[in-house]
Amino acid sequence: MTSLVLFHFALFSTGIMATFKDQTESAGPPTELKRKWLDPITVELSWMKPGGLSHNGDVNYEFTVDKEVGKLRSQENTGIYITNLFTREMDSKNWTFQVWISNANQSLIKPATLNFSPMKQKAELVKNFKCFLNDRKLNCSWSPVDPSLNLTVRYRQCGTTDEQIKSVKTCEKPLSTGNQSHQCIMTCNKSEDRTCIFVETDNAVSSFKAPLAIDPPLLNVTVLDDDMLILTLTPPLQKLDCMTFEVCHSRCNVHKECRNTSQGFDTMNFTYDKACRYEFQAKTNFLKHCLNPALVSEMSATISYGVNADPYRILTIAAVFMSIILSVCIILLCYCFRKHREIFWPSIPDPSVIFKPMMNGNNDPLTPGGNLYTPVPEPIDACKIRLISENCINQYTS
Repeated sequence: MTSLVLFHFALFSTGIMATFKDQTESAGPPTELKRKWLDPITVELSWMKPGGLSHNGDVNYEFTVDKEVGKLRSQENTGIYITNLFTREMDSKNWTFQVWISNANQSLIKPATLNFSPMKQKAELVKNFKCFLNDRKLNCSWSPVDPSLNLTVRYRQCGTTDEQIKSVKTCEKPLSTGNQSHQCIMTCNKSEDRTCIFVETDNAVSSFKAPLAIDPPLLNVTVLDDDMLILTLTPPLQKLDCMTFEVCHSRCNVHKECRNTSQGFDTMNFTYDKACRYEFQAKTNFLKHCLNPALVSEMSATISYGVNADPYRILTIAAVFMSIILSVCIILLCYCFRKHREIFWPSIPDPSVIFKPMMNGNNDPLTPGGNLYTPVPEPIDACKIRLISENCINQYTS
């Protein structure tokens, strides 16, 4: 008896499914497509079940809106889909929404189409918009395209729930940072939650997901036991397990070498040579499993430790002193030669003084002229001659 009941139930279910399949294939497209803006980035799209379908059966819908493809199973007469749309991602002035009933036979698909525009006219109101991640806040900056416009900048966590839609906040009096740039600190529940931005005027809107960036780590170098350098990296977020750091260093002006820290580590060790100067830079890698897409910061400013010692310093100092001493000796030698030049280089008589008297008719060669050398007479004893008488001579000879 039980088997008979089950057989009849299966037969009945199969009949219903076959009937519903036939209804689905013969049904027309969904009708009464509508759109309703819940805020500048959230739209509610709705449609009615096509006529000819059973009111009790589930209907499988497929749809596309912008570049998004989705599916919905519903037994209600009205289908509803809520999503976030952004003007910066529009390819044209309007979005296109298409919805149809799923069917294995592609040739029988009959889509219904709805073209709709943004809540306000699409416009590019800001440029260079960038938000740096911090713990539970975003430090955002931008420049207005037209400084004369009165802009309202609002933000909230991306999503379509009532709680998210009602969590919208406004940047009150953004801080001006010069060069027509503005800054606003945006608070959020979690730093890794995506934040949606919509900038408005009375007649235009620009909406987009906040372009995220991350700061490089802060660097500090300490020495351990005179032979080890410890580089400590302070992350921009208190989520060390979501980050790695790429550290680049050079020593003694040698080619820079880069390597990554392990996930969850914020220190790196280097052997220390006191005769070398060490330079360090680093950047932050925020991993994809914590935030999609992953973020990579710019390189930090360079910090250094130690000085480069010159291996030829003593020789250089000796060469400098020897050059100074040699220069002093040359100066003194020149001074001595100049002071005693008459000894080393005596004056040579002018020949014109000698020949001038001869040319004037004075033929006496003994007449000294000009600056000729005149010998100094030497002192001699006077020679006295005394006459001897003849008697004295005879006496001497005898």
